[in-house]
Amino acid sequence: MTKQFDPQASYDVEFQQMKVAELVKGVFYEIPPKFEEKNGRVIDGLYMIGDQVIGRIDGLAIIRADGSRFDLVPKA
Repeated sequence: MTKQFDPQASYDVEFQQMKVAELVKGVFYEIPPKFEEKNGRVIDGLYMIGDQVIGRIDGLAIIRADGSRFDLVPKA
């Protein structure tokens, strides 16, 4: 298993060990339990909503501009 973000892979996005979203091939999905609401994307290591940069990818984590860390857990 790699410790680096793969833009073609799928991940569960966790905050404090609780799943809050999914990241599928660079597209961010929110709203549990089905996670069908598109809300952002990852482009060139930056997490964006619309044209605004919200955070960046660091290994297998999203670090938001406010310092919040969201772990990326690879899906099997």
